[in-house]
Amino acid sequence: MSKTLGSLLFVGQRVIGRKSSFGIRFVSTVPGRSQFTMTGAKVQDPLQEASMEEECILVDDNDQVIGSASKRACHLVNSDGSLLLHRAFSVFAFNAAGQLLVQKRSQFKVTFPLLWANTCCSHPLNLPQEIKGESGARVAAQRRLGLELGVPADVAAPERMHFLTKVHYQAPSPQISTQRKGPVWGEHEIDYILILRGLEKEHLLPNQNEVAETHFLGRSDLLDFLNENKDSLTPWFSLIAHTLLPLWWDQLGNLQQVDQQNLIHRF
Repeated sequence: MSKTLGSLLFVGQRVIGRKSSFGIRFVSTVPGRSQFTMTGAKVQDPLQEASMEEECILVDDNDQVIGSASKRACHLVNSDGSLLLHRAFSVFAFNAAGQLLVQKRSQFKVTFPLLWANTCCSHPLNLPQEIKGESGARVAAQRRLGLELGVPADVAAPERMHFLTKVHYQAPSPQISTQRKGPVWGEHEIDYILILRGLEKEHLLPNQNEVAETHFLGRSDLLDFLNENKDSLTPWFSLIAHTLLPLWWDQLGNLQQVDQQNLIHRF
C-alpha cells in the first residue's frame, strides 16, 4: 500500500518519492523506474501549468488506491517508457436526439492537443468527495463538465450519470512543435466510463483554454467520423469508439443490458 505523508510518497515502508513544488521527485530505485526530477517539466500555458499541481489518485492494476501524485508526475513519461497508473473518467454525453457530443482538445492541452475525444475526459482528484471510486468519478465529471464545457451543475448532476465499466490503457502523447524541446508526456489510466443523457447545445459554453471545437455526432456517422479523423483521435477515444462504443450507443435506452461495472477492459 502506498500513501503520502507530508512531502513523502511511500510504498509499504519504503520512500520512493518526495513532493516538491514540481510534483514528486523520485529519490530511490523502484523496479522499472529511473530516477528523475520534475524541475524542467513546466508547461507554457499558465492556466494549464497551474493545473499540474492537482493531486491525482494512484491505483494498482485492479483500481485499488495506492497513493497520490501531482498531475505533472502522473503524465511525465519516464526514460523506460513507464508512467504512473492513475484513476480517470470519460464521459460520453448524448442529446435528446441520441447524438454524442465530441470535443477537439485545445492547442494548450499538455497531452494530446488538437485531437478529437469524447465529451469530457479528466481525473478524479485526491479529495474526500472524489476518491471513492464510482461516486468520486461522477463528482469529478460534474466539476470538469462545468470547467471545460460550461455545463450547468444540474445538467451534469452525478445522479444523472450512468457508470458502465472501466478501461485500462497507456499511450504517449504526440509532441507538437511547441513541445519538442520539452519533456515527453502521456497517459496511463484506469478510466471510469460514464454515460450522460440530455446534454443539449444550449447547455454548452466551451472554455477555449480546454476545448477547441465541439460537434454532435450521429450514430450512423460514427464510422465515417473515425475514418476521416483517424490521425486526429485521442488513443482512448479511438480504442473505445472502435470496440465498445457501438454496443453502448445501440443500447442507450437500456444501458443496464451492457453494464460491466466489475470488469476492467485492458487495451
